[in-house]
Amino acid sequence: MEGIRIHQIPIWNNSVGVNKKMLKDKATLTLNMSDPFNVYRPGMTTDATTFYTQINNRPESRYLTVTWNYRFGKAKQQRREHNSGSAEDEQRRVNL
Repeated sequence: MEGIRIHQIPIWNNSVGVNKKMLKDKATLTLNMSDPFNVYRPGMTTDATTFYTQINNRPESRYLTVTWNYRFGKAKQQRREHNSGSAEDEQRRVNL
């Protein structure tokens, strides 16, 4: 009986992204590109004494994502005191 060896082809992937705050830091524009150099190539090889097979996949791995975030309303900052009791924390939550 003959054994078949299956080897995974080494793969790697990368992505790059940038973001920019706008409109007095209330909005953020983000651009992200997945696999900009198109190097993601998964696959495998099989070999035995009588045959050799190599399988290469070429999935679409390059994507450009554009995201726009806008924050409405006022930003509330909560001050936490280290020595406050749990009753004061609960009262603060109720009054928000």
